[in-house]
Amino acid sequence: MSFRRILVPALVGALALIAVPAQARYGMAPVDTWARSGDRVIGHHSGAGRLDVRATVGSTHRVLWSVQNLGGGEPKLHHVTFTGCASDNGFDLHYISPSGKDVTGAVTHAGYVADHVDALERAWLIVRVASTARGRTLVCDLEGDGMHADDVVHLRLAS
Repeated sequence: MSFRRILVPALVGALALIAVPAQARYGMAPVDTWARSGDRVIGHHSGAGRLDVRATVGSTHRVLWSVQNLGGGEPKLHHVTFTGCASDNGFDLHYISPSGKDVTGAVTHAGYVADHVDALERAWLIVRVASTARGRTLVCDLEGDGMHADDVVHLRLAS
């Protein structure tokens, strides 16, 4: 058997493996995204929803945003990504990590990656909302992303 007869099929097989999308090779890792303001909760195993938050001018309101790794997928997912909206229409939004670090830039651009989130564990951020004008509204999608699977909840801000 010649060297070419071995090399050509090996190269074709390697190229096919590279061309197959990751979700086809590893599956999907679902997440559960939810948000809480006071005693009101949306998401959290109950599907998409909208959380209405009234933010009065001059005050700051906090929303807890959580993304849970529901497990599944191979290799095991060990991180989740938070993607949210930027400040707009009279609302100033900041995203704060559990360590107190402002991660707004990451959340509103490529997404903030929370590492070391094992199966059935959750990561969370605080969404700090301040209103700078009266009579405004803003709907903000808060998306949690696992491995090729995402879950979104909607935050409706009013001043």
